[in-house]
Amino acid sequence: AGGVLVTSSSNSLDQLVDGVTFELSNTGNEDVTVNVQQDVEAIADALRDFVDAYNAIHDTIDDQTSFDQNTLERGLLLGDSTVNQIRTRLQRITTQSFSGADPTLSRLLNIGIRASQGNRLSFDEEKFNEVYEQNPQAIEQLFTAEKGGAGAVLKTAMEDLTRDFDGLIARKNNTLA
Repeated sequence: AGGVLVTSSSNSLDQLVDGVTFELSNTGNEDVTVNVQQDVEAIADALRDFVDAYNAIHDTIDDQTSFDQNTLERGLLLGDSTVNQIRTRLQRITTQSFSGADPTLSRLLNIGIRASQGNRLSFDEEKFNEVYEQNPQAIEQLFTAEKGGAGAVLKTAMEDLTRDFDGLIARKNNTLA
């Protein structure tokens, strides 16, 4: 009743549902019910990776803009306005409210990603899991909303910084050249 007949020359089907691969283990004529669930741990791992990458950017910025008062050594980019603009833009993005999301979950802070000391982010996986359990669709919407979602905003911001011809870094390179 409403099923789908599928044939394949292998035991692996990956064209039925976008993002899902079925590994078939035996044959039969009985109806099969398949339940698909989000891999919450994979989502948490991706958010943790994002936080780690964000913090690594700030580690590099801190290193390149450092000044040692004892040795008078200075980082190559100490006082560079472009670096300061990059830092400010990144901070603003991670603390802003995203318009494409549920108003109660419109900030990364609402799902366990918060600003911490030294321009860094921290990830509270327990809070994320709690919020995800209550409203997984709102978290998905926070990241995937085409206009104003975190994914779209981050993508645009990174393009504005790194675009070859008119990105912030390219313009700085042209000025220095």
